[in-house]
Amino acid sequence: NCPIPGSALRFAILAGSTVSSTGLTNVTGDLGISPSVALTGFSQIPGANTGFLNGSSHLGDETASKAKSDVKTAYHLAAGFAMTRRMTGVDIAGQILAPGVYKFDSDAALKAPNGNLTLTGPGIYVFQIGSTLITSGGSQILLVNGATAGCVYWQVGSSATLGINSQFVGIIMAQASIGFDTNASLLGSAFALDAAVTLNSNRINVQPACKYITKFFFVITSLFVSMFGVLGTILTAPECHSLSASSTMLISQTASAVEIVFKVRIV
Repeated sequence: NCPIPGSALRFAILAGSTVSSTGLTNVTGDLGISPSVALTGFSQIPGANTGFLNGSSHLGDETASKAKSDVKTAYHLAAGFAMTRRMTGVDIAGQILAPGVYKFDSDAALKAPNGNLTLTGPGIYVFQIGSTLITSGGSQILLVNGATAGCVYWQVGSSATLGINSQFVGIIMAQASIGFDTNASLLGSAFALDAAVTLNSNRINVQPACKYITKFFFVITSLFVSMFGVLGTILTAPECHSLSASSTMLISQTASAVEIVFKVRIV
């Protein structure tokens, strides 16, 4: 399974305690708080001299509670993925990363001022962060070669802070709080499970759900292939990958078996 947060997909912001904004923050997507109901600095009237919410607000209601529960499920799912690469102590500024699971035992930071993190290629990106996530002023994340914001997941053990004028992407799932410095922007969602989301003249745009495929692996134990099908056994459980342009079947010959990979489109 992918760490897709179910009913929270339409939410740009979810918090456990409060959501507060100063300045002309603009949020596209729903906003929810659970179990609290403390919301300040927002209006749903365009042109008001305050933060603007282009979506619905759910304050302590059943919708917010269900969305938060789905985020918790996605958070723990993301935390349990086997890592592709350990990046503890590595500044992610200047990195070019392919789809995978990247683990930070403690904090993660995009430290270099005006530095870039580049995510390249279609697929699922999961960042497992033991404590805090911090980005420096002017930093940004670049999506190239088919990478999409909806397929980027940040599982943060405590709190996240996005620096002044930074441009961030993905679904941030923080155990504690999320803070946005002045003019920081997010293509994705900010989910603070236990504490607050704090904003200051920011822009947040919820992104479409990550589309993906599951792969089923079959091994031909007798090398028997006929016009009526393939005799085989399931070798591994389904995996999660981003959606390719078309479904494919790949066949490779080994010394003792043929491996057939079916890619099944999820719609």
